[in-house]
Amino acid sequence: MADLLSMEMPEEVVYTANSSVAVIALNRPSEKNALDERLMLGLRIAIERVKAAPLLRVVFLTGNGPMFCAGGDPKGFQRMAAAGPSANHESAVEFAEMLKVKRA
Repeated sequence: MADLLSMEMPEEVVYTANSSVAVIALNRPSEKNALDERLMLGLRIAIERVKAAPLLRVVFLTGNGPMFCAGGDPKGFQRMAAAGPSANHESAVEFAEMLKVKRA
């Protein structure tokens, strides 16, 4: 995949930051901020931006709308299942890798 830092942030995630504080907002309020492919991409880009900002000390993760996050989007699960076992496995591994990311 292309360098995440150079990618445009999908509208499903809003990232704002100053030199010491960043806010990552899930932005699919009509879908209860359920995690789909584009929201996950936005989270990965945001995490790379956090890792690239050595002066950041605080990161807030929030959700726009009345709910933080409903979990995985069932429509996304259906797409992954239809794509076959290897695509589903790759998606699960990618999600796990994102959760365990460490700042250098």
